[in-house]
Amino acid sequence: MKVNTSKLFPDWIKNQLPEGTESNYFKSSLAKLHYLTRGHGHKVILLHGNPTWSFLWRKVMNELDQSAFNVIAPDLLNLGFSDSLAKDDFNMENHVLALTEFFEKIDINNATVVVQDWGGPIGLAALARCKVKIKGLIILNTGVAAPKAPYRISKFHSFVNKRILPDLLFNICGYPMYSLHKVQHDKSSITGEVAKAYRYPMRQDKSKWASALRFARMVPNSDSHPSYGLFKEVEKFCREFEGPVEAVWGTKDPILGRGLKKVVAVFKGISVEEVEAGHFLQEECFVSIAEAIKRIAKEKL
Repeated sequence: MKVNTSKLFPDWIKNQLPEGTESNYFKSSLAKLHYLTRGHGHKVILLHGNPTWSFLWRKVMNELDQSAFNVIAPDLLNLGFSDSLAKDDFNMENHVLALTEFFEKIDINNATVVVQDWGGPIGLAALARCKVKIKGLIILNTGVAAPKAPYRISKFHSFVNKRILPDLLFNICGYPMYSLHKVQHDKSSITGEVAKAYRYPMRQDKSKWASALRFARMVPNSDSHPSYGLFKEVEKFCREFEGPVEAVWGTKDPILGRGLKKVVAVFKGISVEEVEAGHFLQEECFVSIAEAIKRIAKEKL
């Protein structure tokens, strides 16, 4: 279902998107999922994470020829302009279900899939369930393996599982939406109207302010965590994946920058480009990401 982008976004956001970008909705069995699309040709799926939306991919999209690439960038539920799951329905299983249905609707056979942050485990779990032949994968800073005992989690993820203070910080103070630049190597990459654009969907739907904390708490910290089984599915899919895989990895990412070793251990024959970029590396090294997409697109099945 196409929607009028000029009505959904104010002009100052629309003007930051590449020419030819269209806005669409897909109605899953759980909720409506918003996505951006642009161009025709080889299908490229771009999956963002917490707490951003498909706007994050605009620079990568702009590097890809509209006549050669059909780029599709969905907003995860509870983020961007997608609908939100209720608190009791917010879990990895439901996020995977919605994305699985979306993949089946748009037919991702022979597509190149690019994942970052929560777009990694959610998107890869959905791919595992679709059981289609995709062209290849590009892995940006994300997690692709289940945690192993003894379970060590970051100070950040230890903090978000505490009571009271994280809820105040995220839900009342709007963290981390006013601090996205702090996890960048180039702090100026998320300022002004760019930073404002990331906050805009949450300003339109204030219930989404709670989503960033819910995503953070969805990270498994033991084998009894509700997300753990799905992370095992993701790891199995990655270990068995036989297509070409490239990683573009931001080494200055304070959140996931140290996770490259786990990614390399899971994927056979992965090609890695390390870049001096922060967590939202799409803002800083979009050319490297676009070039990786072009290389995968040229691979023979």
